[in-house]
Amino acid sequence: MAKSLKAIENARQRMAAGAGRKVANTEWYINEVCDKVAMTLSKRMKVVTELVRSKTVVNISIAVVKSPTGRVIQRSKSGEFPRADTAELMRTLFTHHDSTKSRVIGYVGTPMDYAIKLELELNRKFLSRTLFEQFSNIERILLGPI
Repeated sequence: MAKSLKAIENARQRMAAGAGRKVANTEWYINEVCDKVAMTLSKRMKVVTELVRSKTVVNISIAVVKSPTGRVIQRSKSGEFPRADTAELMRTLFTHHDSTKSRVIGYVGTPMDYAIKLELELNRKFLSRTLFEQFSNIERILLGPI
């Protein structure tokens, strides 16, 4: 037993004697980590904006009902997605995303003036409704492991 205590004491002395000679190096990788996270989130935002745009196109792709003479006999009702008459709204939907080191922003929209009227006045929400319907998918994409 005395031999093992002596061996432990010798090992401690060797470690203590060598401690003064060792130098710890510290390397800082925070900039690389931040760049990687920003790049990953930027790519994810691109996926999210395309998801919302494509789902919106699907949601507004149901055509109006026309008579054999070409007259529209059934449009969308209040609370429904707007029905396609000319498909111009579907064709003009766009996405854009922008990112810096501190933020990532994504946009889905259309330059058509009547889109605001459909969304806010006529209760034919298509952009905000699609966004809320896809919220769990968006959350999973943006908040998943990096």
